[in-house]
Amino acid sequence: MSKFRITIASLQDREELVAEVIYDHCHWVEISAEKPNEFIIQFYPHPKKDHWEFSFDEAIEALQDAKNRLSKMQRTPKQQKEYDRWKRSLDES
Repeated sequence: MSKFRITIASLQDREELVAEVIYDHCHWVEISAEKPNEFIIQFYPHPKKDHWEFSFDEAIEALQDAKNRLSKMQRTPKQQKEYDRWKRSLDES
């Protein structure tokens, strides 16, 4: 997995953290979970080639590692309820 790099990031256009997976210095995948434990994946086009190509096993390992890291950073159910209440109060204002 030496060419894969995983970063947990806070992006301006997202309420929750995301896991960014970089392969050989190019943005390959972004995993998000706007709702706890509902992971969404976005694949990005290769900036220099027609397609991505690498080991299947390494790709699966990188995706699972990114998901695991992101899941550790998610809110607990109690924190999520508090956050939902806070969001509702803002929407009602």
